[in-house]
Amino acid sequence: MVDEFQFFPTPAGLAARMIAKFSTHPWGRDARVLEPSAGDGALVRALVDAAKAERNAWMVKHHTYFRMDDLHVDFIELDMGKHDALKSIDDVRGEVIGLDFLQFSGSLAAYTHVLANPPFAAGVHHLLKAWDGLFDGEIVCLLNAETIKNPFSKERQRLVRLIEAHGDVEFIQDAFKGEGVEREADVEVAIVRLAKKADLQRDIIGSVLDSLAEDSLAETGGAGDAHAIGDDRQLAIPGDVIVRTERAFKAAVTSMRECVIAQARASYAARLVGQTLAQRNGEDKGDPQGDLIQTIREGIAKGYDELKDRAWSEVLRSTEVSAKLSSKAQQRLEADFQRIKRLDFSASNVYSFLIGLIDARGDMLVQMACEVFDEITRYHSENRVYYEGWKSNDRHRTAGWRIKHTRFILPHFKADYSWSKRPSYSMVQRLADFDKVFAALDGKEVSSIYGLSAMFERECESLAHGERRSSAYFDVRWYPGKGTVHIFPRNQQMMDRLNRLVGRTRDWLPPRDEMVAKDFWLAYERAEKFDEEVRAEAARMSPGVSIGAVTGPEWGDESRTTRAQHAVASAFNAIARKHGLDPLPAIASSHKEPEQLPLLAVAA
Repeated sequence: MVDEFQFFPTPAGLAARMIAKFSTHPWGRDARVLEPSAGDGALVRALVDAAKAERNAWMVKHHTYFRMDDLHVDFIELDMGKHDALKSIDDVRGEVIGLDFLQFSGSLAAYTHVLANPPFAAGVHHLLKAWDGLFDGEIVCLLNAETIKNPFSKERQRLVRLIEAHGDVEFIQDAFKGEGVEREADVEVAIVRLAKKADLQRDIIGSVLDSLAEDSLAETGGAGDAHAIGDDRQLAIPGDVIVRTERAFKAAVTSMRECVIAQARASYAARLVGQTLAQRNGEDKGDPQGDLIQTIREGIAKGYDELKDRAWSEVLRSTEVSAKLSSKAQQRLEADFQRIKRLDFSASNVYSFLIGLIDARGDMLVQMACEVFDEITRYHSENRVYYEGWKSNDRHRTAGWRIKHTRFILPHFKADYSWSKRPSYSMVQRLADFDKVFAALDGKEVSSIYGLSAMFERECESLAHGERRSSAYFDVRWYPGKGTVHIFPRNQQMMDRLNRLVGRTRDWLPPRDEMVAKDFWLAYERAEKFDEEVRAEAARMSPGVSIGAVTGPEWGDESRTTRAQHAVASAFNAIARKHGLDPLPAIASSHKEPEQLPLLAVAA
């Protein structure tokens, strides 16, 4: 992995030497730093140390104390395994905004400082990209000394000219040798500092004054570009959603940047004209006489963040994966999306996001299945039947439970209004979550099945009048007055898949590859037949213990849950033995005999 990412951590002494090169402090209210090859964060930690040292020196000199604000640092780092550590560096706020700096297409105009130790093989390209993207600020970059001393390429020649015109360089021998160096290298390095200053006279003030000489709008009537903006054909960009959105995003970023600069020109020109009467009378303070550079920098940063939000949101709306998620899974995705959308918007980052989303879909499906399982078993204890859990032993009994195959009842399903025969929106959404889970368990697209949500929307009148209706996996009766739905599974295979998936996820059932004695599975299969006897036996063996507490501390404290688990598991084992089965010894000797029951094949 080290070789793949050309990772040479910056030694602490060298990092401090680099930071000292800045002529302006890379900390403070307006400072915003980019670390385009962040590695493990050695440069940024040295930056924090330098800021603290200056603060401490100031406090000693002035005999006072102030709290140092977090440094605003954003990171770009190819090795995703380092991202969490970068975002957790103390006294730093910021985000990982990209993976590969050379592929990064985002705006650098918001940054006041760039601090970099790029891979030496591509160092000149990293530094030139930072220079071209910076609007007004400083760059300190560590390069192989040969990059400067042997300028054989046009890129190296350009860099040498930039150093001569806008900065300086210091050569250091054996910087990656000695004590404190994590990975040694026999190389001479160069610390390059470049300072880029926006030319307000040329870029803003000059263009305003030049425009006073001729009024270009008078010649064109201001319509020169109006046709291109209003032409719908400009939006008919061929290609898929990702490519089209990326192109539109780049065009929007360019226009936004031009707009921010144009607004700065307009503000400057307005001040040349003079004040309004209200301003002269003190009734209106007018435009603040702020720093034009900082105004432009902040304007571009704000506009760029908004455009990224729009672009990433468009991708999220367009993906088919999100349409298959339950409402809770969608909320989890959107919460994670708040972090994802801070990345640079590019086709490569979008594809990486989608690949990650697809890879995580298996885990999401398991979470969705558990949510539906809990939705069914949480409110009515009669919806579940119990069995002895896989983790049980003589001292610690664990109870598992599964959904009844015959019928279960869901509460909180009243009509939209007392006079209405239509289901509420929240009711339809809950049922849609059921449809997504059972379609996935059946290996089908949710759009290809006649689900519960569609049935309630299309046949709500019949259901409201007490008729029993059928969907792909269930028969249903609705009692809108009581606010309950009675659901009768039509596909026992799908119910068994859900029960086994949740049972294995929660360690109530053994893993698929575990060789399990027959009595355990026979007892599990007959749990519904044993249920009435198990409940009676639990009440007899453990009076005062509520078996409803078996589902977890949300229904009571942990000690109640433990007592309920033990009571139900013990009762189930006793009833199973009464019927000639002994699941507890079967658990202890689980490797003796493979599972062979026909029904188990449905969970494969």
